Amino acid sequence: MLEQKRIAEFEAYVTGFIEKHRLPGLAMLLAEGEETVYARAFGYRDLEKGIETTLDTLFGIASITKSFTAMAVGKLVEQGKLSFDDPVVKHLPGFALPGDAGREVTVRHLLTHTSGMPPLDALRRTFHSHSASDLGQAQNEERPPINTYPELLDYIATYAGKPLGQPGECFNYSNEAYGILGALVRKVSGMPYAAFVRKHFLEPLGMTCTTYSFEEMYEHDEVTVLYTKQDGGSLRASTRWPVAPGFQAAGRLKSTVSDVIRLFQMYGNDGVYAGKQIVSPEIIKETTTPHFQFSLHGAYGHASIIRQDYHGVTLVSHGGAGKGISAYGGFVPERKLSAVVLTNLGGVPATELWHALINLGLGLPIDTPRAEYAVSDWPHELAQQIAGRYASVEGNSFSLSVSEGKLWLEDKQETIEVKRVTDDIGLFGEK
Repeated sequence: MLEQKRIAEFEAYVTGFIEKHRLPGLAMLLAEGEETVYARAFGYRDLEKGIETTLDTLFGIASITKSFTAMAVGKLVEQGKLSFDDPVVKHLPGFALPGDAGREVTVRHLLTHTSGMPPLDALRRTFHSHSASDLGQAQNEERPPINTYPELLDYIATYAGKPLGQPGECFNYSNEAYGILGALVRKVSGMPYAAFVRKHFLEPLGMTCTTYSFEEMYEHDEVTVLYTKQDGGSLRASTRWPVAPGFQAAGRLKSTVSDVIRLFQMYGNDGVYAGKQIVSPEIIKETTTPHFQFSLHGAYGHASIIRQDYHGVTLVSHGGAGKGISAYGGFVPERKLSAVVLTNLGGVPATELWHALINLGLGLPIDTPRAEYAVSDWPHELAQQIAGRYASVEGNSFSLSVSEGKLWLEDKQETIEVKRVTDDIGLFGEK
């Protein structure tokens, strides 16, 4: 049982977070084993109507969906229908990258975002093509959306540019990679991707409020409104959810905290939930093994971010972000502790709430940082070299500038100092 004093400290932290980020609503759940030790909803799922968020509110979970995709691929490996180290072309002959690099890409490279594919705009242009009525104006997207697996495969094979490197050499988070994994699950299993996930995971886990389908979503009594922060800080409300048929496997699930927690409870119990072996311990181990070190303190497995040696335990997690969606979930294997945070505002660092919730469960001070960094000032010449405007084909952009001897990051929402960790790593957003 959690002490009331600890709960009060945690909820004060959450209240401050909500005020800072102008967060309309959220729901969170902390469990030890299969027992819920803390669960609460805050705020509103519909601000205009004054409808409060509850633990039964259905949110988007965005890229937490990738964890289900990784499990689906693992289930096919368990069934002997493919190997993590199979070349993708063995199962999807239409897969290719410009040049010959695509022939060497394996299923594991897609799972770990190490195929060599650079940032691409397939998902963004698909979203844009379906969003004109929500924005109240026509979009200037001249190219057609990518709605099918064949269209996605063709797009990847023919994009203008070259791979970032050989497969396995570098890490680039790729929605397109997980879109391809959806095609792979369909081809190898002989079932539609969503039907395979439902049969092998959603139904065995009892996730009755989780769906890829918009029709099923609106049969749910409590569906959140989606909020995005506009220039100046005002919130825009929308009931038009992002549409991207070819990217179900990358981030299209809608769910509740009470449902999503079951995935991480299963992860933390070697693939067992409610006495049923959902997937083998060997697949869980493969999925949560660090395969690529992508930051000073973080490694990537199969749709899982692994932070080792956090006060004697391991953190395994994944987030999700999108229009009206900021979500985070994960578990601590040594303690069978799992936690999920779902919100209805895009651009919110839900990972901070999740981490505070994990600290609550571990008995650590609520504001214990996820990692400690030694920071220093930027050499002036180096800061001047780094300064400039940065943008990706995926639609993200920000500026770096030098003022008063410091390096500053500016985006649409805020300006914040970037502190030096190494000559090519900066830290922002930390106290």
